[in-house]
Amino acid sequence: MPRLATGTVFEKPAGRWWGRFTTAQGRRAIEFVRCRTSQQAEEHRAFVAAQLLRLRDAGREQFSDKLLDLASKAEPGNLERLRRGVDSIVAGEYEKPIDPELPDTGPSFREFATDWTSGELTRRFPDHIRAKKTAEHDVYRLVAHVYPVVGDIPVARFRTEDAELVMRSLPPELAAGSRRQIAQLLHRVLKLAAYPARLIERSPLPKGFLPKPAARKAQQWLYPEEDLRLLRCEDVPLRHRVLYGFLAREGMRRSETMRLCWSDIDMSRGTVTLDENKTDDPRAWVLDPGVVIALERWRKLECPKAKESDEVFAGSDEGMDEEHLAATFRSHLVRAGEMRPVLFQRTKVRNPIRLHDLRATFVTLSLANGRTETWVCDRTGHRSSQMVNSYRRAARTAEELQLGPLTPLHDAIPELSENVPESSPGVPNGSDEPQSESEPPEMTPVECVCGGASAFRFQRRKACRFDPCLAHHIERTGESPNVCGDQRGGAQGGRRLRGRFGAGEALGRAHHITARAGVSLVPKRSS
Repeated sequence: MPRLATGTVFEKPAGRWWGRFTTAQGRRAIEFVRCRTSQQAEEHRAFVAAQLLRLRDAGREQFSDKLLDLASKAEPGNLERLRRGVDSIVAGEYEKPIDPELPDTGPSFREFATDWTSGELTRRFPDHIRAKKTAEHDVYRLVAHVYPVVGDIPVARFRTEDAELVMRSLPPELAAGSRRQIAQLLHRVLKLAAYPARLIERSPLPKGFLPKPAARKAQQWLYPEEDLRLLRCEDVPLRHRVLYGFLAREGMRRSETMRLCWSDIDMSRGTVTLDENKTDDPRAWVLDPGVVIALERWRKLECPKAKESDEVFAGSDEGMDEEHLAATFRSHLVRAGEMRPVLFQRTKVRNPIRLHDLRATFVTLSLANGRTETWVCDRTGHRSSQMVNSYRRAARTAEELQLGPLTPLHDAIPELSENVPESSPGVPNGSDEPQSESEPPEMTPVECVCGGASAFRFQRRKACRFDPCLAHHIERTGESPNVCGDQRGGAQGGRRLRGRFGAGEALGRAHHITARAGVSLVPKRSS
């Protein structure tokens, strides 16, 4: 005797309820698209099982698959129409029609969307469709929320009602931003079907179908002392700390940083070149001097055999999985201790801090310390002032608090701050004795006495001044002078340094140059 079709109910991730039933064709699972609670799913299961049993008793099981298809999308409280249909079939008033030879209706929504995310449409229409850089995220959303509802519908027969059914079927706890992204996927696929694929005359989605963008949530960012506390926490793996410090000081996107190769960084000139990025806008800029020193020391300490083609932050460290770096980052902040509680709060207007918020840290503190919007965009890749302006309120707060800049990366990380050589051992300053790797190079204190050069302030600290002509002289000659040269040459050198790097960065650059030349820069002290 065949097993009774009582059915079972089970829940999948994201609160989706499914039912499994046994029919003459075998066991089949269907999603209860419109059910939101276990009670609704149980009532739905009981109804479907009862109707399947009626069809079996009447010898009409050939209609079972059709019943399951319709029951999958039916409203939990609106099943009477299905019941009347089963009544007609059991009474013999309805015969399953023979499917006529239908004309080819083209690919289904699932098939066409798969061609798009897989890159097939890009190969067919290279002038109109670019390759998707976030295809894996789109595939996840389509598989989880769209295909179960409308995946089998031919694109040529897709209607506005089908798209509305997808949006009504989304879990209620889904964020507004995620709902908009799913609507954008529907809109994009149907636009491509109209042109260049020309499967339909026009998209069936009306103007205004896309949900309005959700209000931006509060920006999270680290204070300089929090950044320093994190980077000095030796309980956090060194590779992670270098990554966190790099992101906060250069403002790159996470995806760009994780794909950065050693060949992209010119250590001798302190620059980075980023040809492949999210906006397809190649850019290059001068790295923070402390970042250059830290990367040099870290490479020699941790990965001396790394090839130029190797990724900078590649490794098998626990928690270095790119998809879970946000959770790892928060756990490391907790491990470092003494962080503001607001960094971990989740409310309607605020999310817990993410790894991406180190980019916000960079923009906020850069603006607060006098960097221009152009300087910031050169590094972040922002293409509009609107994006940069969203950080200005936090930047004004940082400026009022006089938080100052972040600590240079090589000074912030203890393992990279002392007794780590910056270059391979050799013969320093013409000496016949090789320099020991365990001892830092001997530094000759030099004070700039050039009265004609215009000293400038760094980060508004009037007590600390220096003459930029010293850095220029050392960079040009490689010598370790006791004075800075004549007045005119010193002033011109200062202008060159400030013109090349900007006044705010010139002090750090001067320290970087003098350290390489074996000279210690002694700043002037104002009276």
